Amino acid sequence: MDKNILESLARLEESLSGVDSARKMVSDTIGSYKDVSDKVRDYADSLKDVSGIIRDLIVVVKENKEHLSDNISKELQGTLDKFTGSINSFNSSSRLLLDGFKNEAGTLRKGLSLELGSSTSFG
Repeated sequence: MDKNILESLARLEESLSGVDSARKMVSDTIGSYKDVSDKVRDYADSLKDVSGIIRDLIVVVKENKEHLSDNISKELQGTLDKFTGSINSFNSSSRLLLDGFKNEAGTLRKGLSLELGSSTSFG
């Protein structure tokens, strides 16, 4: 009988150990959940702040749309004018180089034709 009581106590102790282990797991899970919950709350608060800033920015842009649009148009026109000037300058320079090359090629061709013509007539 004492043996049965000891075995029962041993099983009870083992069960209590399992219950204590389960309690610890629940406690750890709740602690982890709280940490995650706090981080998610902080993240949500940050998103709320960013959302407010974006709303404010939208209002400012809407209120200054015409002014911003005029400034952007002027900046774009200035940039386009610079590009057009650069393109025209490049075209002029290219045209001068090509004309010079064409003239030199023509001169060389004439000279070569004269050389070939004179060497074939004397040869």
